Amino acid sequence: MKEETKKLLNKIIESMRHDGNFTEQEKDDFEDFCRKTETIEHDLKNGGFVPDIHGKPCKHGDKIREVDGEFREGLLTWDDYSRCFCFEWENINEPLGEMGFEKVE
Repeated sequence: MKEETKKLLNKIIESMRHDGNFTEQEKDDFEDFCRKTETIEHDLKNGGFVPDIHGKPCKHGDKIREVDGEFREGLLTWDDYSRCFCFEWENINEPLGEMGFEKVE
């Protein structure tokens, strides 16, 4: 997140704290929103989300299992250079392509 954006959000939070028109719940909700925004922005910079075969959203760093082959387990990673998701297992990093996979909980 840009430093200017962080400063603006913090200024809004401070303003809300001193403004009597906001409930404590609204203030807490806005602070939670700001924290989540930072997390979401980080995820989007790392490829965003891709659904597994069950429609569950998966992101960079999630543990996944191949389901249309050897049922290998590994990590879903974002390759910034190739601009694609990859399946990383046993020190091998291959593009995800059309491989069927599921998120491992």
